[in-house]
Amino acid sequence: MKQNYRLPYYNTFLRWIAGLVAIGYLFFCQPLYGYDFFDYLKDVHQKAIAKEIYNNETWLYLLHYYPVAPDSQSDITDRRFFLSEKGNVDPQAELYETLEAIFDPVFEKGDRHGQCLFRSRFIWLDRQLNFDRRYLPEVRCKNYQVWRDLVSAQSISLVFASSFMDNPGSVYGHTFLKINREKGGTRLNLLDHVIQYQALPEDNIGIVYVMKGIFGGYKGLYPLDPYYIPIQNNIEFEDRSIWEYELNLTDQQMEILLTHSWELAHFYTQYYFFKENCAYRIVELIEIAAPQYRFKDKFLFWAMPSQSVVYALNEKGLIRQVNYFPSRTRQLMQKFGNLRPEEKRLLGSLVADPGLMNSDAFQNLSEERKIRILDTVLDYSRSRVNKDRDKPRTADHRRKFLLARSRLGKSRGYEAHVSDEQSIHQGHAPARFQIATGNRNDLPFLQMAIRTSYHDLLADDTGHLKNSHFTTLDFYFRIYEEDWTLHKLDIVYLFDLAPNNIISDDWSWRFRAGVYPSTISSCLHCRKSQLQTAFGKSLSMFSNSTVGYLLAHGSFEADRHYEDDYLLGTGVDMGVLVDINQTWRLQMELTGSQGIAGDDHAYVKGFVQQRWRLSQQSDVRLQWNYQTEHEVLLALNGYF
Repeated sequence: MKQNYRLPYYNTFLRWIAGLVAIGYLFFCQPLYGYDFFDYLKDVHQKAIAKEIYNNETWLYLLHYYPVAPDSQSDITDRRFFLSEKGNVDPQAELYETLEAIFDPVFEKGDRHGQCLFRSRFIWLDRQLNFDRRYLPEVRCKNYQVWRDLVSAQSISLVFASSFMDNPGSVYGHTFLKINREKGGTRLNLLDHVIQYQALPEDNIGIVYVMKGIFGGYKGLYPLDPYYIPIQNNIEFEDRSIWEYELNLTDQQMEILLTHSWELAHFYTQYYFFKENCAYRIVELIEIAAPQYRFKDKFLFWAMPSQSVVYALNEKGLIRQVNYFPSRTRQLMQKFGNLRPEEKRLLGSLVADPGLMNSDAFQNLSEERKIRILDTVLDYSRSRVNKDRDKPRTADHRRKFLLARSRLGKSRGYEAHVSDEQSIHQGHAPARFQIATGNRNDLPFLQMAIRTSYHDLLADDTGHLKNSHFTTLDFYFRIYEEDWTLHKLDIVYLFDLAPNNIISDDWSWRFRAGVYPSTISSCLHCRKSQLQTAFGKSLSMFSNSTVGYLLAHGSFEADRHYEDDYLLGTGVDMGVLVDINQTWRLQMELTGSQGIAGDDHAYVKGFVQQRWRLSQQSDVRLQWNYQTEHEVLLALNGYF
């Protein structure tokens, strides 16, 4: 009887428990996976449309629409970057599919889930629409979180690596972003990480590499690498100097930049050597984080790494700090220049025979002078190890120098300082306009010239690679009385003078292609097409203020005045480049050439030209030329 008496109360208790469970299910479980979940997602779509998120500037930036307008289209060519089939031309359609991907309840996707793969879209949309966490799938983006913990970002720097003439893809320099573990740091922290944009070449054949790079034949990728990788490539192997410009970004701007870089690391776009290159894509990332800067609008016909640095420095308050790390060659030449004449000669002997460290000439030196010599010879041997990696003898010499240096211990009073190399922003701009007047055999003319890039041998070296010449699309037009003509066109012109001394035996070289005045006819409109390459040696003289050079050249020339309309020739170029003072530079050159196939025409030509620097962006030049006739020219150059 007692048992039957208590049964109704027991059943009532069970019914209460069942009711509470049902209510909990209705209020907490059903909204996540039943009708209310999809109803909330529908509300999110409607809210996004009401706020016109698809027309928002930041949304268009995240999709890489350029110009930044809804009726534009994205310049990302990887179709995987878009969740909608027409996402590259329809930002509203891409918004719809992005929200669907963010709320996708399929957790098994892991790092391929929309919240992980499109991290910057997710974070920015969450700020705009304030997603309700009760309905938002909780996705663990493991790879992304590991990367963020690894980079431990405290600030971001824009990095510029100087020019390197021996690689066609490096002559303009290189820019990338560095993620700093330490804000305001001054050390070269190799464990920091970088965000780069670079071509993925399928071949390294010179002319093929250049042509594919110009016409978008390569994919451009956004690798997220440790800092030591670009440092190894740029400082160790390509001997460049590095400048770090720490950016003054807010935490929210840094978040957008980092998350969007994570997105881009999974995709590619077409790489174009002159426009959509590292300079363009890297400042684009800064602009996405801080749209007020409008960097991309400033790149009219081409984008150069040097310009990206100048544009950033021109923005008041954007650059917080600048760090400079010199190239191996600059460190070496600075130390070499501080040696006494007899020490330089001794160093040259030691390089050939480390055994001379036991000679009286070396042993009789003070410990401090030995340290200076060995520090210099170690820098030299390190550069030779990089160049002669297949030569055990070079590495063996370096080991002997290291052992001798270790016995001397730390210097007491000597510390090698490398003076600051002037940055690219302190030099002239890459493009040039010229207006000139002259006389050709008593016939006056007016000359106008326009050059797309970059730096010529006679120009001021400030911020540029010393004793180098790299110009592209350099047009010269002349007006004789009322008759105008294209006088000359340098399609591409590269000239690398590498002066030899005790510790340098590099080759100097020149490559030139274009349209030039005929060397067989003196008519005003007669032109030849020419392709020329030259190799030789150059030598520094008079405390490095003068460089003399001697080159042997080979050339192919097409001219209708030649027999069989062409000439295959060889010859010699000799010249001298003199820095008279800080504003005055002089160059003289004499060329002799002889045809060996096609036409057997031989010719001699020469020039003397001088430059006076007026300002950072202007200079004046006086030039005398001789080819088939004499001419004199006075020119004013402006750089922009």
